[in-house]
Amino acid sequence: MKLTRLTILSIGLFLGLTAVAFFVFQHVLPNIEETRNYRENAQALRAEINKSGMAKQRVEDAVTLIGEKADEWNAIMARHSLPGSLAAGGIDLAVNEYQLTVDARRFRNSVQSQLNRQLKYGGVQVIGPEIPMPTDDAASVLASYFNYSSFGFPAVLYNLGQVTVTGTFDQIMTHVRGWSNMPNFLAVADGLQISGTSPNMTGTYNLTIVGFIQSERVFPPIGGGGGAAPAATGATTPGGPPAGVNVPGVPPGQVPGRGGVGRDEEE
Repeated sequence: MKLTRLTILSIGLFLGLTAVAFFVFQHVLPNIEETRNYRENAQALRAEINKSGMAKQRVEDAVTLIGEKADEWNAIMARHSLPGSLAAGGIDLAVNEYQLTVDARRFRNSVQSQLNRQLKYGGVQVIGPEIPMPTDDAASVLASYFNYSSFGFPAVLYNLGQVTVTGTFDQIMTHVRGWSNMPNFLAVADGLQISGTSPNMTGTYNLTIVGFIQSERVFPPIGGGGGAAPAATGATTPGGPPAGVNVPGVPPGQVPGRGGVGRDEEE
């Protein structure tokens, strides 16, 4: 049987297409799929790199925000915290406990004077509270009066109860707002109630003040295993103040007694 030219061309075309199909399925399509996989992997890697960059930027933004908030807080504390010396209106907590029982009373009187000045803010007439006296117990004054054990840092907290002021409406409002600017302390005046008829009005509110003490060093408590006293204050003496501590009017070996001026004796 003789094959026609058309038959021969058809067979050739079929064989050619078969070869092409074989090549496509064996070589071309797998390469296309592999290329697609590479492309998808590359896109995924780029996405992860972008995420890493965004995360890095978020960290940098967070660090910047923390720094800004720290600066804001430091600015607040620069005005609303107590200095570390009696002369500046605060107290030095690096002295030993016996000296601290004396200094704490002087500190209390200084705080009372600062409170008295603030109570008169706005030109009102006021029946004001008194700052409580510290303990005479040298072993507990740091913990009880300066809250070192409770807070983990030295600070005074005075819940002074109700304050009553009289004056005009504007005087009372100016007075209450003025607590936010009290030097050396963070003060909270809440629950304000005003009664009466202008210009003779009466305002009552609750008052709490907090004083953070700027102290780089705190003397170790008695019996706390904190080491010996600093050389400047001398070694502790059983039953009384350490040698070298100047306690006027107190015989050696005795703990200082109560004393100090009242709320109106030092303005």
